[in-house]
Amino acid sequence: MLFNNLMISCLKKGGSMRNFRAFFLVFPLILAIFSQIEAEETQSRIIFHGHREIHQGWSISAWSIFPNISANRNNLVIAGPSYYQENWYIEGMAGQVVKEQGQGSFLLNIRSFYKSCLFHAWAEVEYFPEEQNLYWFAQLDFPVNVRGDFLGKVGVETEDTHFLKAGKNSLGLGPHLIFSVADNFTIITAYQWRRGHEKDFVRFYTVIDF
Repeated sequence: MLFNNLMISCLKKGGSMRNFRAFFLVFPLILAIFSQIEAEETQSRIIFHGHREIHQGWSISAWSIFPNISANRNNLVIAGPSYYQENWYIEGMAGQVVKEQGQGSFLLNIRSFYKSCLFHAWAEVEYFPEEQNLYWFAQLDFPVNVRGDFLGKVGVETEDTHFLKAGKNSLGLGPHLIFSVADNFTIITAYQWRRGHEKDFVRFYTVIDF
């Protein structure tokens, strides 16, 4: 019932039935393709993102990610000031990664987005002062339009965690497909090759904007 209500709400806010049909036709095919790649791990993330304008582009933004890291069941909650323009925005936030046992790690976060008619770019940087870990994530995407309808994006993502105390890092790179189910509801399928002895993985994102 909750899923049905969400779908109806999305449609009322500008989603098109054509996008729903394309999503349900294409998504099983993508799952089948990725299952043949023999990924060693599967991850899933539910992401909530919202912002409210205060004055002439200045806003308050918030993100919640459940879980942030699938294997550790960590949940991320951050909020802070942001500045939005028609084709770009930047957000400066702080918050915590809350572990399953209830322990938290403070973090600082900067996120930015830019779009043109040819491509969309998104990046973030996180710093954990206590652990002295630095994390960054970046993606480059190309919009896909079908008969004038925006269907989604095709692109590539990369992320890296620098463990500054240990002098090590954890690097990943791979393609992803972004399905715009509705204006405020997006599903992303990604595959990452990991460097060294780390496990390659398939990752599924569900993104809800409010």
